[in-house]
Amino acid sequence: MFAVVVLCGMDDFVREFMLAANDKDMTSGDYVYILTHLLPPDDLLTPWVMNDSFDDNAKKAYFPLLQVHVYHALCTQHKYFLGDSIIYIL
Repeated sequence: MFAVVVLCGMDDFVREFMLAANDKDMTSGDYVYILTHLLPPDDLLTPWVMNDSFDDNAKKAYFPLLQVHVYHALCTQHKYFLGDSIIYIL
């Protein structure tokens, strides 16, 4: 059996979801998770890190997670809203 799960949510929710999936042995290869973000997470390279005792388990749980980040600069106000947190990938 193979399943694809599409997630859309805030970083805390995604981490809790992935930790629960890991606890239920749903991160061993039978499931693939796709996460969509309208804005990049605060920590693009290690989004599972929350500096708590679950960081190691969360890192393992994020292994089957594909993160897709959508970024469109629509107007000056949008750029102002994002401020210095924009990471440009060319």
